Amino acid sequence: MSGPAAPRGPLAKLGNDDLAKTYPIEVFGKPITTAFFLTHLATHLDWHLRPVRWLVPTRAGARAVAALTAPWPDGRWFAITDALALGLPAPLRKRLAAG
Repeated sequence: MSGPAAPRGPLAKLGNDDLAKTYPIEVFGKPITTAFFLTHLATHLDWHLRPVRWLVPTRAGARAVAALTAPWPDGRWFAITDALALGLPAPLRKRLAAG
């Protein structure tokens, strides 16, 4: 098993100083660091994606696979311009807009 992938895109530009800064929005009713908030978001992402990564036995037929995957929601990708129109938090919009 390999380790976690290196960040790409705007997250790769964040340095230790950026991560140590107080996140500009009080999400939990108290000040938190940007690193804490990004970790919190990543756990949500992992929580939502993990079931999709479950392995289906190779001996399962097409009907069994269809029954297993039927309740899964359809995935969705956004273009940057569409993502920026979603009402994301200002720091995230700024990072995405910077490319």
